Amino acid sequence: MSSATTKRFLRAACLAAAAACGCAGPSAAPAEADPRLPALRFEGNRAFSEAALREAHAEELARYAARGARRADVDDLAFAIEEYYREHGYPFAAAEYLRTAAGYTLRIAEGPRVTVEEVRIEGAAAFPPERLRALASLPEEGLPGFAVRPYVAHRVQACAAAIAREYAAHGYHEAAVEKPAVEFLEDGSRARVTIRLREGPQYVLERIASAGVPHLAPEAVEARIGYLRAAAYTAEARNELERAVEDLYADEGYPDARVATEEQIAGAAEPRARVAVTLVLHARPGPRTVVRAIIIRGNTRTAEGLILARMACGPGDLYRGAAVRRSFRRLFSTGLFASVDIRLSPAAAEAADGAAAERDLIVEVAEAPTLEYFFELGYGSYDLVRGKAGIRKKNLLGNGLAARAEIMGSVRGAEATVGLTAPWLFRSEWSADLPVTFLYREEPSYTIMESTTRLKLSRELAADLEGGAMYRFSLSSIEKYNVVELYGEQSDLRLGAAGPYLSYDSRDDFFTPSSGARVRLFGELGAPPLGSEIDFWHAGIAASAFVPLLSGTVLGANARHEWIAPFNDTARIPIQERLFNGGENSVRSFKQSKLGPRDSGGKPAGGEVRTTLSLELRQRVLGHLSAAAFGDYGNVALAAARPLEGFRAAVGGGLRYNLPIGPLRLDVGVNPRPRKEEDAYVIHFAVGMPF
Repeated sequence: MSSATTKRFLRAACLAAAAACGCAGPSAAPAEADPRLPALRFEGNRAFSEAALREAHAEELARYAARGARRADVDDLAFAIEEYYREHGYPFAAAEYLRTAAGYTLRIAEGPRVTVEEVRIEGAAAFPPERLRALASLPEEGLPGFAVRPYVAHRVQACAAAIAREYAAHGYHEAAVEKPAVEFLEDGSRARVTIRLREGPQYVLERIASAGVPHLAPEAVEARIGYLRAAAYTAEARNELERAVEDLYADEGYPDARVATEEQIAGAAEPRARVAVTLVLHARPGPRTVVRAIIIRGNTRTAEGLILARMACGPGDLYRGAAVRRSFRRLFSTGLFASVDIRLSPAAAEAADGAAAERDLIVEVAEAPTLEYFFELGYGSYDLVRGKAGIRKKNLLGNGLAARAEIMGSVRGAEATVGLTAPWLFRSEWSADLPVTFLYREEPSYTIMESTTRLKLSRELAADLEGGAMYRFSLSSIEKYNVVELYGEQSDLRLGAAGPYLSYDSRDDFFTPSSGARVRLFGELGAPPLGSEIDFWHAGIAASAFVPLLSGTVLGANARHEWIAPFNDTARIPIQERLFNGGENSVRSFKQSKLGPRDSGGKPAGGEVRTTLSLELRQRVLGHLSAAAFGDYGNVALAAARPLEGFRAAVGGGLRYNLPIGPLRLDVGVNPRPRKEEDAYVIHFAVGMPF
């Protein structure tokens, strides 16, 4: 029985005894419900308002009202209020109730709010002090720099339990952690907690005897379990050892193998600092098994051929656990199934003369919903309010095909896309994506209408690494020019280009990464044989990395370089394909596209080379709020032959507030040396990180 339950039981017993004796006091009210609901008043509550107490105990108050204000309900309410105060650092709080002519009065004696001044740990030598102090840290409340640690009994007990678990996890089987001793200082508003412990010896797994594991090569066993030798000996380590050997048997075709361990503990004279443990392995391999057939169940929409193509084993193959695990990952990662279960059919009688047993491999799936709707809102310093809505349909025709239709709009324009994706093209590891996009957009230098078709072929090359090729074909028309000087621009342009790409992404979070890196390289050639009116080379690289420095502190770095150059009879890249820089996600001391060459009217003209370098220090301040200091450096060069001209800088800071759709971001970018036509600073308000 818990302490809270015990206290409730004793309170009820005392009340019953007082009623039986006819004693006067707070509990002398009659047991039967009053036909009229008595008023309920609070007295002595200084730390919490009556409204706050009523809100926190709405359930007890509802029961009080629903059952006619029975004495037992008032008693429950008083007990709950005491627990509420103690949960907020008032360990001496007490609540009692009185029955008056007007109703019930709850009198609360709050006592002082107690803060923990220090947590001492005595008797520890095996771990660094800071490690145990971290385990014994109590939650803080209040603003940074003024936060306190309120004394809450169960939190203090949890500190001792965490230390005990740490010792047990490192093989200290005889470690004993005493109940925390609490010393209340002076007026009782401060407390000192002392946690005493006796460590005892550490049990270490020094030897693993594997002579009792037939059919497995000793070197294979050593490779699988060698990392456990000389490690702390725990029940978890013993279970891990047994499972590892069973998995090794499964990989060799013995799915029914069972492994047990015999523990041998070396004797040693007291006192002991280290106890050597030997585990002797004993295995019953069972029959070797061959997959007879693959039986698929639960697929009402998905074609069997698609499921079979994702399997890493087939009929006639020796059963291997690694192949089954890989099959599970491949099937589950399709997103087509809510659950996947792969198991062998029950074993028949063991084959004679040591021959391999034949069993079916049953693949049972539960299909996931195939229709999705989505709606997203955003904001950008140039686009202003923007929104996106769409629909996705997965598993078309039962072959895993996915179709989508989406529309995006902002103050500057609109874009509509329909697309088809084949995640496993011709049942291979390659995927294909074919979107068709229609765009109308107002850029600072021109207004464009464009329709584009892209074909992307890709596949996973390694963990976090993807590669492939892309082809794009577009028809564009410039509706309005804002630049003054025009150099043989093509208002209507047909473009076709193709080339390879490589992408690596190990970031730990899509919206607010704190570690990892992202790198993307691409190149493409535009030429008449590909459907283009112009000849050009186009390539680029973008790389970002994130390094955690301290708790809540992340250093981010970003580098992007891109160039496009004409060749053959093409003398100049048309404005709709030229490169621009400046804005909320590039050099932040410039407005959208305003960095780089301009015409005589001050409108951006674009160029053939673009470079952006950024360094940003991000610090979490409180809850979802964080701050950042940044520096950007970048350019737009008019010609690819002179890629280093026109570099400009930005320094500044900003605030971010994390939302489900991405961080809400406010940045102020300052130009350290503004020129005549440049702003001294620019304010950007957007959703999403700059990189």
